[in-house]
Amino acid sequence: MHQHLTSYLCITLSAALICHTLTAEEKPCDDLTASIFGLGASTPKDTTQKANTAEEGSCKVKLEKCSPDVPSQLLYFKHIEAKGIGYKKGYSTVGAFLTPYTMFADFLPFADLRGHVFNDGKFAANAGLGVKYLSNHPFVFGAGVYYDFRQARKTHFNQVSLGLETLARRWEARLNGYLPVGSKKHVQTKSQSVGYNFDHFAGHHLFYNETFFVKKRTEFAMKGADAEFGWHLLKPQEDYTLYAAAGPYYYNGERKHAWGGKVRVEGRITPYVTLEVSDSYDNIFHNIVQGQVSINVPFGGKIQKKNGRFKTSCSTALSMEARMMRPLYRQEIIVADTERKHFFKTVDPLALSPQGEPINILFVNPNSTGPGDGTFENPYALLTDAQAASLPGDVFYVYPGNISLTSSFVLIDNQSLLGSSTAQTVPVLVAPHQVIALTIPAQTSGLPIITGNGTNGKAVIHFNGDKVIISGFNIIQNDTNAIIDNFFLPTFDYLPISDVTIMNNILTQNVQSDGILFRSISGNNILSNNTFENNGNGLHGISIDQEGLTTGSFSITRNTINQWNNGDGAIFVRTNTNDFEGAKLTINIQDNNLNNSLNGGGISIISFGNSLINATINNNIIINNSGDGIFLNSFNQSTINANVFQNTCNNNKDFGIKFDPHDNSTMNVVFTQNILNSNNQAGIGFNFTFAQFMTDVSITATIDRNTCNKNLGTGMYFETDGSNVSNMHFTISNNSIIGNGDSMIGNGYTVFVENPADAATCLKLINNNNTWFYGLQNDSLNTGSYKLESPSGNTGEIFLLNSSGSGSPIPLFEIVEMGTCAP
Repeated sequence: MHQHLTSYLCITLSAALICHTLTAEEKPCDDLTASIFGLGASTPKDTTQKANTAEEGSCKVKLEKCSPDVPSQLLYFKHIEAKGIGYKKGYSTVGAFLTPYTMFADFLPFADLRGHVFNDGKFAANAGLGVKYLSNHPFVFGAGVYYDFRQARKTHFNQVSLGLETLARRWEARLNGYLPVGSKKHVQTKSQSVGYNFDHFAGHHLFYNETFFVKKRTEFAMKGADAEFGWHLLKPQEDYTLYAAAGPYYYNGERKHAWGGKVRVEGRITPYVTLEVSDSYDNIFHNIVQGQVSINVPFGGKIQKKNGRFKTSCSTALSMEARMMRPLYRQEIIVADTERKHFFKTVDPLALSPQGEPINILFVNPNSTGPGDGTFENPYALLTDAQAASLPGDVFYVYPGNISLTSSFVLIDNQSLLGSSTAQTVPVLVAPHQVIALTIPAQTSGLPIITGNGTNGKAVIHFNGDKVIISGFNIIQNDTNAIIDNFFLPTFDYLPISDVTIMNNILTQNVQSDGILFRSISGNNILSNNTFENNGNGLHGISIDQEGLTTGSFSITRNTINQWNNGDGAIFVRTNTNDFEGAKLTINIQDNNLNNSLNGGGISIISFGNSLINATINNNIIINNSGDGIFLNSFNQSTINANVFQNTCNNNKDFGIKFDPHDNSTMNVVFTQNILNSNNQAGIGFNFTFAQFMTDVSITATIDRNTCNKNLGTGMYFETDGSNVSNMHFTISNNSIIGNGDSMIGNGYTVFVENPADAATCLKLINNNNTWFYGLQNDSLNTGSYKLESPSGNTGEIFLLNSSGSGSPIPLFEIVEMGTCAP
């Protein structure tokens, strides 16, 4: 009896122990307990089980042994969309989970290999080795060490990581750690220069600062860890699962810290297909929702558990084995982030000349007490001392004060004479083949004054070299010569030079000569923003005389020339007066104020000797001069092409605009939108003054949208009073011709166009507003020598006249189709 009681207690305790290790819904535990206690348990339904009797001490219980049913190898394919934690594209994966056929004392070694291709073609990979332990209770414990690789945008990253997992019947837990190795970041910097500014002077040199807008992009890998705890919502089966999990994660790198959490739901819907959806959120990568589909292909021999015993049902045992054959769940893509910074950076380099040499500056302060050495800290007191010490390419930087010269100051190649009270621009080499115009802000107030006193009939300043600059001075001439010229002292002749600049000066002529006198200058030349004052009998404010084969251009802009007395124009331009070599000149005269000349006009351009002048004259104000507002005059097989527009030429004592071609010359002119009012002669035209020379000339004139009002002589006047003019083409359209006198021709003709004998004229006359009459006179007896496009849109009556000024029979005029008179 005592022996039976002992056996009964032993069996009861064994059954209780087995029940404790099984979940409540696993009926084999209940059946086993019931049979032990003689309660009539039912027969188990799992036909794959083979019941065996095992002994434990003196107790005998039923332990189940399952036939091997789980393949030992797994090949899988999956795709994840879209971006994830630390990456911005979805990716596809090919993976292999490889094990030996037989577990060793319940341990299963494994190799975990994965290759990934992102949607943008970048690659990543993982290689891991580990082991899993399957206990009889049953639990699965797994551990693995991995080496990870990821190709990033401009670099690649590597890391090592450790993964741990525990699997129970219904719950699972995991912990992973990640540590980047090797190069952990890649910095890409792009900088763009956004400006150059003057910085300071020191010694003989100029320093500037260059400001860069810098874009810095740092791509870096992050170390960190994640954890997960999950629960199988349905009892796990070998082929079907439904699992939910959640857990925190943390990553950091480059002073960024990502704290977050992730939840996911995974379901194996067939033995070969697994679906997953996840959602994560952190302070760096923010909310991320992903979907995943996996195709699982198990293969290879079945797993053989060494002792083949499980203290659970066979279905649970097989489920545990199947879950054991899954790769460790981990962050398989190296977490990386990008930091972008935009900032400005400034450097202070030494200024170099376009030739690559440091710019040498000779500083002059007329108020200095000592002779000085020409440095910024100890400037010269005398400009002549600086001149004696100078070399080609030097800069004279002069502070306010009075400088008196008894001999001309000579500038040679590439020298600049700059005043400190004016913003100055100097060319600076900032990179190979890159020269910028650096502005030096005004450092003082009040212009330095240079006065020529007793220079023996020489100019105050001689230009004796190319690329010479004067800016920011009040220059006064008290001797009989120009203020500035290119006269060459050693040979007493004008030196051909090029590329000169004179700007931001006050030029005062107190005796009798020009303000600026240049002869035979080539290259690109600038005369801008100067004020010309005359207290004597000055000739021209600006005089340009091109001789020989000189080819050059001048930009004459924003100058003020007032009360110049004895010249032919405030601005006077002439080519090839003494030869027939054919100079070529391009000139732009714009935005100047040219007023009150006592013995000349505003602008005079005269060509001789087979030369060519291309002129643009616009937006000038030319008022109250003794001559013409604008005068164009060509001789001796020369050509003038002129575009004259938006000028104001009022109250001049001759024409507002006058053009006279002579002696086998050609003139092609366009006059548009000019205001030509209240002049003593005509608003625009030419007259008989030089008609005796008007032979074999060609004139093409377009006169459109001009205002010619209240002129005393007439509105428009074209009188040749000669013969043998080769041809003239006129287009006169859309002009306002109101309130003009008729003193130049009489009979109320305020528009007069004459065709001389033995010449040919073609006239297009449309849409003009004339308050008086049009006089069209044909002095030729040749029928058809005066072609007239059918006039239309004009106000004012048109009279067709013969050489005597009386009415002309119609056959002397030929009415032609529109477009015939186009040049």
